[in-house]
Parts: sequence; C-alpha cells; structure tokens
Amino acid sequence: MTFHILVVLYKRLPEDSESLQSLATCLRRESASFTVWDNSPDAAPDASLDWLSTRFVSVEYRHTPENVSLSKIYNQIIRQHVINSENRPEYLVLLDQDTIVESDYLNSAFRAGAENPDINLLLPIVEGNGVIVSPANLYYGIGRRWIRVLTGRIRSHFRTAINSGMVIRASYLLKQFDGYDERLRFYGTDNDFMQKYAATNRELFVFDSRLRHDLASFSVEDVEAKLWRHRENVRALLLSNGRGIGKALIHLYAFVYSARLAYRFRDRRFLSC
Repeated sequence: MTFHILVVLYKRLPEDSESLQSLATCLRRESASFTVWDNSPDAAPDASLDWLSTRFVSVEYRHTPENVSLSKIYNQIIRQHVINSENRPEYLVLLDQDTIVESDYLNSAFRAGAENPDINLLLPIVEGNGVIVSPANLYYGIGRRWIRVLTGRIRSHFRTAINSGMVIRASYLLKQFDGYDERLRFYGTDNDFMQKYAATNRELFVFDSRLRHDLASFSVEDVEAKLWRHRENVRALLLSNGRGIGKALIHLYAFVYSARLAYRFRDRRFLSC
C-alpha cells in the first residue's frame, strides 16, 4: 500500500462525505488502505458500510461516539499504521469529511514524493470560499493567507497548513516526529505539526493539485457554536505559543481578536477565554 488515508467524520454518513465521494473516483483501488474514523453520536448503518466496502478495497471503520480529539486520533493512527505496522505505507494522508480532491491528487503527491525523496511533507493547494486557505504563512501564531500560488520546494519555517490534504512521509513519522500534543483537541493540531516539522526539516513541497474545502458551514453557525469554536481556537493558540519571543504578542492578539468578536456579536462571553 502506497498510502494510508484517514478520513474523520462527524455527523455525516460516509456516502455523504465529499472527501470519500471524490476519493472514490481518483483512486487505484490497490494503492491505498483507509481508516474512516466516525466521531458521530450514532454509528453508520449497514448500508453505509456496504457503500464503503464496495468502493475501497482495504477500509477500516471506527466509531467513537464520545467524539475523540483529533490529536488523539492522529497519534493512534500513527501508532497503528506506521509505528507498529508490518505493512507500513509510504505516506499517511489526512482528510476532513468535506474536502473535495481532484482526480490527480494522489498521483501528483506520489510523483512529487518520488522526485523529492528528501522531502517529508507534501501539501496541495487548498481553496475555500474563493481564497487560498492552505498553505499559509504563520508568524508567531498569527496567520497570513497566500494571495498567489507557490509550488515546488519551499522553506518550512514560518509556514502552516490545514490538516486536510496533508501527505506525510511515513519514515518521518517513524523516525523524527514525537507525536501530536494531546492537550490540543480540535484546533491547533495543524500548527503543532507544522512547527515540529520545521524544527527538523528545512523544506516542504507544494504540489500542483487543487482541493476545495467547505468553509461555508462556519458562517451559518449560531452564536453558541461560534463561541465554542472561538474558545477552542484561543486555547490552542495560547498552548502552542505560550513561551519565547512571541508570548506577549500572542496574548495581545488573542485579546484584540476576542474583543472584536464580543463587539460583533454583542456578547461579553467572547472575552472570557
């Protein structure tokens, strides 16, 4: 198996996942194994499991209604399919449930990895709502989106990327990576990974494949959901940048950002993070 692909679901049936739907059309069936990790309150019905088994040769479905944090899911997948596996893949691929991949996504990733054997992280261009959302620049916890596409080998320092779409060489996870910080639950795991990667790897590779990531659902959330998301974001930001030169800047940024949201939604709870 060249790839092990992890798709994390939440309140979405496998056959309704944009990630799984698009992967089913671009995959050589023998080239990948799958874990579909379902954090939904209810397990997928038999019809959904049948849908998975008819489209993917090697697929494991796991249901955890307690909604396990992403950091713990990623660490467990690395232990099971990289560290303790006799049939270790060349790459681990991470995907959310709502990322649409192009038909050449995996072929482009494999080609980039083969041509750059010293590079351990391969990233596609991810777009959402008409802008580039990944990769991006990150300066002491403050992100800046790219306004134009860069491809090829680039410096990994001061870079970040969203989890969904990452293609990570298994040898890096086995020999260099010390695991995700499990204090981080659902936000900050991507920045945590990118900071650790940049500490030991000077470069990453951006390959020319476009993915579309659904960000529209965030704009229609009620205030309670936005408050939960905001608190998780600030918590992750402070955990990942709680020391060194950027500490004071991060605390100031978190306060200003919280104040803006409190004013926007007329809700003082956004200040209590």
